[in-house]
Amino acid sequence: MISISLGWWKSGSLHRAVQYAVDNNVIVVAAAGNYVRKVVWPAAYPEVVAVAGCTSDRRTWWGSSRGHEVDITGPAADVYRAAFVDGAQRVEPGDGTSYATASVAGIAALWLAHHGREQLLERYRGKRPLADV
Repeated sequence: MISISLGWWKSGSLHRAVQYAVDNNVIVVAAAGNYVRKVVWPAAYPEVVAVAGCTSDRRTWWGSSRGHEVDITGPAADVYRAAFVDGAQRVEPGDGTSYATASVAGIAALWLAHHGREQLLERYRGKRPLADV
């Protein structure tokens, strides 16, 4: 499992690295992006599970990138997280598709643990499980 919470323009070397990981049966999950509307890379690569953001009432989070590349949506608005403010540790809300990406990657890891990697490889070898969702 690789979880990527960053994005930028297309990169041949990044795409090759993603393809290598996927070819070796690694699930790659990446944030769709924030405030730019267009899905950023690596999430825009077809091999990657691209994660957009939603609110607690399942509406699209206004800052989330969107597009046909998006595979799934997760919580991205007012997600409580640890933060340092003026040298003190606090818990406060934050926004972004990085939070959604971490949630989706965690759920995918639980899915792998529950079903077993070998059983899932046998069932989905050569297929993208989210391609038909």
